[in-house]
Amino acid sequence: MNRLCIYSHDVAQIMGISLKSAQKKLRLIRTHYHKEKHQCVTIDEFCEFTGLNTLRVYNEINRINSYTATPGKSRVSKGIYQTQFPDNS
Repeated sequence: MNRLCIYSHDVAQIMGISLKSAQKKLRLIRTHYHKEKHQCVTIDEFCEFTGLNTLRVYNEINRINSYTATPGKSRVSKGIYQTQFPDNS
């Protein structure tokens, strides 16, 4: 099963910041979205807030290699994201 929530260790790794800074970032996002302390921040909320590409972050968190994915085929269960896009960077 693939994760939909993002945690402080994910944020630290993706953004290249310390764990403490990642925790502060998640608190800021929870405040922005009027969430309580026990509620998780979704990958979509994190990406909307930070401006990062949702598919790339989702793949990184769930360890899906978009380079080996078959174009046009979903690698994500339950059809959350329907297609894989090639990395044009």
